[in-house]
Amino acid sequence: AAIWGARRDVVARVEFAVQQAAEAIVEMCQVTGTISVEIGYDEFDIDVTLTYPGNPLELGGRLPTRDEILESEEGARRLAAFLIVQRSDEVKATANGGIATLALHFRH
Repeated sequence: AAIWGARRDVVARVEFAVQQAAEAIVEMCQVTGTISVEIGYDEFDIDVTLTYPGNPLELGGRLPTRDEILESEEGARRLAAFLIVQRSDEVKATANGGIATLALHFRH
């Protein structure tokens, strides 16, 4: 990212969101193979696409309570999705033929 001239605050958001996404995908999406990560940059945006064989990550919803997080897998999934959405400017999860994609967009 330094080579691109990307702002450090944007790169920190990208790193956090991608790490959360990868962890959530591994733990909650029944991944059956490799997770591919592609990163694109132009002077205005950073785009990250994670592609993997498995279920799409469920996004949306409100921030779960502390008890919900501690007491259920659903609470942990909702927390991960909430954090990813909060750090990204746009998020889209799709699936086609058993291959899921999570696209993250960050404005520079």
